[in-house]
Amino acid sequence: MMWKPVVVGLDGSAESVRAAVIGGLIARRSGARCTLIAAIPDYGGMLAASKADPEPHETPGSLTARDRSLLAGSLRGFVADSLIDTLELRPGRPADVLRARAEALDAGLIVLGCRRRKGFDRLRGPLASHLLRTSPIPLLVANGGAPVIQRILVALDLSNASEQTYLMARRWSRLFGARLRALHVVEPLPPLPARSMQAAEAYYAAEAELLQDGLWAGISDREAERVVRRGYAETIIPAEVTAWGADMLILGSHGGGWAERLLVGSTTEYLVQHPAIMTLVIPAALARDPDLGQVAQPWEEREGATAR
Repeated sequence: MMWKPVVVGLDGSAESVRAAVIGGLIARRSGARCTLIAAIPDYGGMLAASKADPEPHETPGSLTARDRSLLAGSLRGFVADSLIDTLELRPGRPADVLRARAEALDAGLIVLGCRRRKGFDRLRGPLASHLLRTSPIPLLVANGGAPVIQRILVALDLSNASEQTYLMARRWSRLFGARLRALHVVEPLPPLPARSMQAAEAYYAAEAELLQDGLWAGISDREAERVVRRGYAETIIPAEVTAWGADMLILGSHGGGWAERLLVGSTTEYLVQHPAIMTLVIPAALARDPDLGQVAQPWEEREGATAR
């Protein structure tokens, strides 16, 4: 299985320029195609619905050309002109445009910049969260810092999707020649009466046994370090990122029900909205791909070698 195309969402912000830099880097390393996508207003519909007579120079084509020029200008000096030439502008809501174009291009990755929302803008919800809920394509949220990936932390639970999430993380570590650390967080039970301490001890013992006989058994010491921490995932994972000095965090998204997401959200969504570092989310649907573990990198393909 070769690396699929990379799609980068642009909006003219400094954060989206950062996303374009990261998307271009990933595409070069993997030998994949990278396409820049920007959602713009439906100028045709807006002008048709306007009661005022438009200026002679205001046409859908001229307004789109203006947006293209502004976006291209924000990218020059940061990414190659060949990447800027891939820029597509399409009318519609950003989430809908990105999802539709990524699916049409059979993309293997969507890259977004991390934007801090303020005031009423928070009520609409971040674009990243919307894509997490609706798109089956892996999502990478890029934040500040140099685009150098030397250490990758993958957070794994005991779900069926974690094995393939780990295989995807291993694939990324090979792409960048990065060290890989697998983290499992054992979350505490709610407070229990003293007479129930035996039940708590049995719970932790059963979790440790499942970990050793299941998830950990498939990870060799040569491939990754294995670390277990106790605490709440949304605090332990960022703390591990900082303590270990990770450059990329990889998470699995297991698709909780819409009511649960609306009311309390998920750990994955929280970490994507507050990324300590570049964060990649692997959808549960993708994690069922049986071929993720057998991937040759572009340079290995050229040399006739197969990654193991």
